[in-house]
Amino acid sequence: MLSALFDTRNPEGAEITKEFFAARTSDRLLVSELTLAEIAVTPSDDLKAAMTEVADRCETVAVVTDADRLASRYIDAGAVSEAFSADAYHIAIAVVCGADVVVSWNFRHIVRK
Repeated sequence: MLSALFDTRNPEGAEITKEFFAARTSDRLLVSELTLAEIAVTPSDDLKAAMTEVADRCETVAVVTDADRLASRYIDAGAVSEAFSADAYHIAIAVVCGADVVVSWNFRHIVRK
């Protein structure tokens, strides 16, 4: 979701994402340590810095053992393909930390399942 803010290949998606974040003035926004790790390996230093700046405005939640077990169960049950195991972890972390919603542009393979 954070990278969509800066995606020049999809200006409409970037604008929708900016509007989403702008409207979240009183919401509790969460970012996981997994997301921060993904940001850390972003090849572009400029993109990495921009995403980090946005992530810094969110509450960081840890990847805990319960989320690890839950993600594995999602994969074992076939709810999420092993090819998309990182997505299983993102969902599991959100569930374990009590997030009300998971917002992403790349869960097509999950929502259409």
